[in-house]
Amino acid sequence: MIWEKLDIQNHVGALFNARLCMAHRVKTIGVGIIIYITLFGFLRASQSMGLPTNVCIGHFCGPVQQEIWNRFQGAIGLKLVLIPSVYSGTCYHDSPAYNPHTPQFGGVLIDKVHGDVFFHGRFSFHKQKHPYADLSVEAARERFPEHYEVTLYDMFAYAESSDSLAPFRYWFRQEADNKDLLLVGYFGYNHTILCALDRH
Repeated sequence: MIWEKLDIQNHVGALFNARLCMAHRVKTIGVGIIIYITLFGFLRASQSMGLPTNVCIGHFCGPVQQEIWNRFQGAIGLKLVLIPSVYSGTCYHDSPAYNPHTPQFGGVLIDKVHGDVFFHGRFSFHKQKHPYADLSVEAARERFPEHYEVTLYDMFAYAESSDSLAPFRYWFRQEADNKDLLLVGYFGYNHTILCALDRH
């Protein structure tokens, strides 16, 4: 009887230790996954890797998106003599939340502060009226208070946010023969953006 009690106690103790060990492993794995996701998001958002490629593919790439993508590929860097300027127009979003062929609106301010270039902007969805039409530089500065530094390269400009919950990466280019702004971007982890924006 005593041996049976000892065996039962040993068995219960072994089960308890096994559960503690399993709980510790699950906790360690969970923490590891969170760290991996956070670092992956940061690295993905913080590495510009030059110009984006293969943006206009699959179901996202209708004729209008293909035209914007073709223009972007043939464009050059930002025209610094045009800064500050406000741009607005049509954007297309490849995202589970939006129909990729429904035009949406975007508004962007390219600005300069103490010699550094910044961008401010907004996207609007399912609006009947263009919310950024005829916006002046002064009005855009008030309407778009958040600003992000733009890195200038010879053939494009680049801005990013490394927030691991919603990182973004935006590339800006302009064509030699007009003043439009072409924007290609990635927002979060499953959202691609193509915009052709007119200068005000």
